[in-house]
Amino acid sequence: MKGQLNVENVVASVSLGQPIDLYALASKNPYLRYEPEKFPAIHLKFVNPRVTILIFSSGKAVIVGARSEEDVKRSSRNLASFLKRNGVGLKREPKVAIKNIVTTFSLGQRIDLERLGMALRGAVYEPEEFPGLIYRNYGVVFIMFSSGKVICTGSKNEAQAVQAFKEVAKEIDSLLMRSFDFQIAIAVKIMTARIKSRDDFLPLLRGVISSRAPGSGKNAMISTSNAISQ
Repeated sequence: MKGQLNVENVVASVSLGQPIDLYALASKNPYLRYEPEKFPAIHLKFVNPRVTILIFSSGKAVIVGARSEEDVKRSSRNLASFLKRNGVGLKREPKVAIKNIVTTFSLGQRIDLERLGMALRGAVYEPEEFPGLIYRNYGVVFIMFSSGKVICTGSKNEAQAVQAFKEVAKEIDSLLMRSFDFQIAIAVKIMTARIKSRDDFLPLLRGVISSRAPGSGKNAMISTSNAISQ
């Protein structure tokens, strides 16, 4: 299975090491709103990189919307610079910890989620409640859709996300290949009991093979038809 891994969101926590006077920060920047009775943080938006940072009076902050680990580091530095310009001198460098990386990728083909849900141990698929299959493994959570699109959440770094993608793609490919081989074996057993020639067999077999990814079915058809003609 082929697919490109895309990082959609990196969420990180930041410890500034000291309390922050959010009332004073908001008074110096009219575009900032601080209404603790509604939400206990200030929303601060940056353009380069494009992220949103939530600053809490405790000195904790949350970075959301980053697209890479490097974006998180740059955003932390931007936050420290912003605070310094507003009279808040930090006593130490902010401590950053990535909490979650959300990635997406495509398996390259449509997936029968009902069949996959029975094959993947621990998978949950309840289409009447949610259209995706949920699968927890390799330290992350996968949400798979029949289109072949997969969302992966729970990674703590990009390397983990890449490895999880490789493992689940390999696992699904193996399950689908075994399932396809079983279908072919059953189809051959049933159809060969009734066909009289190769010309009768190929149209029936073609319908079974079409359920596989492009290319793989063609090779299977050639090898099977050659075996029958011998």
